[in-house]
Amino acid sequence: MAKQHIQSLRTLTRVTCISLRCLVAFCMSASMWKKAMVWKVCFIVASCASSNNVVRQSPTEIIVIGTTHAETADYSSLALEQMLGRVRPSVILYEVDSSFFDSDGRLKAQYRDGQEGKAVWLYHLNTGVPIAPYEMEGRNQYYEKTNYFAREAAFSEKLSALFEHGQLTPKSTAQVTAVLASFELRDACSNAKPEYINSPVCDAIVRKKHYYMYEVLRSVAEENEGLHEFTDFLTEAAKFWKIRNDAMAANIIAHAKNRLGQRIVVITGFEHRPEILDRLHSQANDFGYSVREFHL
Repeated sequence: MAKQHIQSLRTLTRVTCISLRCLVAFCMSASMWKKAMVWKVCFIVASCASSNNVVRQSPTEIIVIGTTHAETADYSSLALEQMLGRVRPSVILYEVDSSFFDSDGRLKAQYRDGQEGKAVWLYHLNTGVPIAPYEMEGRNQYYEKTNYFAREAAFSEKLSALFEHGQLTPKSTAQVTAVLASFELRDACSNAKPEYINSPVCDAIVRKKHYYMYEVLRSVAEENEGLHEFTDFLTEAAKFWKIRNDAMAANIIAHAKNRLGQRIVVITGFEHRPEILDRLHSQANDFGYSVREFHL
């Protein structure tokens, strides 16, 4: 009888997945002094069986695709749709807020055009992949309330006039020259192929452009009396740019938390791309997602 129990124990240790009910029945049939040993084996085998049944979840991926908003010779809506086809996302996050969707969660008809709108809508129709907003709520209302674009245009007009007529200080003249050069580099990016637009090179150009736009131009306004009236606007614009990018990144991360194991594609204007990537990378370990490029 003892030999039979020993042989049974040896058999149990070789089992990798076995019915727990059968193990319990076997344990109950053993003599009292052997039960302790058998229960240890039961525990080990049951643990093994449980670990073998664990379903490993795929990692959550976030792919940020920078766009130009308007179609170009090298970056059409068709090109963007084809990129989506290669990436095969589980969901597409679109740079709009919830007001762009109807009560059924569908992108409203008037927003299904242009480089991004046409591409994401056609891809949705062909695949059923959902589209979701991630823009800061109330963006357009903020622009209207603060008369943002009219104030921006007035500043640009006044700055250009002072610059062209040599009425800026020498320091400001040099700064504005650098600003204009950064804008030209940014424009070169916007006319490039998608792979170049979505590259560290263009990201660096955009970062430099924003530094000149939000930091340098504000110092120019402070230094030249003819531009003093715009200092508050430039301060507000820089603050809103940060708030907006913070909100968009937070909304993307919220989607990632609710879509574990899925591939999330973020469609964004390429000037937002480096800002969003910085925020996503800084929190990737905390929330357990990875960030990668569409072309790598």
